Amino acid sequence: MMPLENLLVIDASRILAGPYCGQFFADHGAEVIKIEPPEGDINRAWPMLTDAGASANYFSVNRGKKSLTLNLRTQEAKDILHALFIGLLVLGGRLDDLPGRNARHR
Repeated sequence: MMPLENLLVIDASRILAGPYCGQFFADHGAEVIKIEPPEGDINRAWPMLTDAGASANYFSVNRGKKSLTLNLRTQEAKDILHALFIGLLVLGGRLDDLPGRNARHR
């Protein structure tokens, strides 16, 4: 049994530090769901691109995660995300990335 089995983590982070943290949870048995906007995580386009068409860095920090694309500008996507929050213990991401945040909150 892995130490973090039965733990659900929503990874709404991007680039490097947040996804690396989510990878740590996945490596130790947590179920990690990576949430991405329809255009994908910006990290997907960073060099070195693999034969699969995304960056090696993206694959390295997102291994072991499930992936879910949500357009959080729609109510349907917000409802899906809200349903995932039920029983959630860990949420990874930056608050200024959430929809509805503006410059005065930064």
